[in-house]
Amino acid sequence: QMLNSRRPVVYDIYTDGSCRGNRNVAAGNCKAGWGFVVLKDNTVDAELYGPVLCKANDPLFLGAEHGSNQTAELTAVAEALLWLRDFGSPGAAIIWADSEYAARLATRQYSAKKNLKLAQKVQDLYQQVTKKRQLEMRHVKGHSGHKWNDVADRLANQGADGRRCTEGRWNPSGTIAMFARKAPDVVQKVVDTITPPRTGSAPAGQFAGTTGSEKLTDSLISLLDPSPQPAVETPPKGSLKRRAAPIVEGGEKMMTFGKHRGRLFRDVIAEDPQYADWALRQPSPGQALSPFLAFVKAWKAESNSKK
Repeated sequence: QMLNSRRPVVYDIYTDGSCRGNRNVAAGNCKAGWGFVVLKDNTVDAELYGPVLCKANDPLFLGAEHGSNQTAELTAVAEALLWLRDFGSPGAAIIWADSEYAARLATRQYSAKKNLKLAQKVQDLYQQVTKKRQLEMRHVKGHSGHKWNDVADRLANQGADGRRCTEGRWNPSGTIAMFARKAPDVVQKVVDTITPPRTGSAPAGQFAGTTGSEKLTDSLISLLDPSPQPAVETPPKGSLKRRAAPIVEGGEKMMTFGKHRGRLFRDVIAEDPQYADWALRQPSPGQALSPFLAFVKAWKAESNSKK
């Protein structure tokens, strides 16, 4: 694919939104979610998803007044634009949306009659991204059996169920940093609640308690949104167990893509065995995934030899 003769497409991003029920949306009872899958050189580079946030005090809030099909589709495009702006490598990109409404609002071909704050956010992000890279919005027919649109649909449904990814700006450590900037008193209150007291005062600019980032993030999110988070799925029988990785050559290599970008192979396999299982299931892993896959296979062989 080429946008023009000089700029090959680096990213194809497929977005989708989902809303449970989509009736009487103004009452605020509809659970909506967004999702998108990023392809880099025809290989999956990232998968992001999450709920449509409707509380202005949430640091990840984008402007949605309620959950609906339209706010879900707009949020999906907004999140894709944010990912391109803040986390994507340089190069031309195409965002494929099955909502012409969202795509045309982003490019200002449509004027928003409702969802005004969210629509304005999408348009501002589109303008910011197009100043830095060549970008096109294209339409893909939804629920037509298109492979990557179906993946985006699955991710959006996870978001509508209340699940949140841990990539990009949704990474727990990044979420905590945004909370700390916008509501330091709230962060300190939660830290004091979930960590034991200690003597002495914390240095200026630091919080008194220490805790795991995921636990702190979950507590902060619960404080702002009391809806229960779904239970974490148990890995299927026969999958890799969560355990310290044995010493295997290649463990010091670093992930260069996806949700674990920047992390060591050995840490990824020890802390996210489901990701390692996913890597083993890929029929055509591609150049970026192949080194990690080789390490996973060596790790598994070493683990089995010690049983």
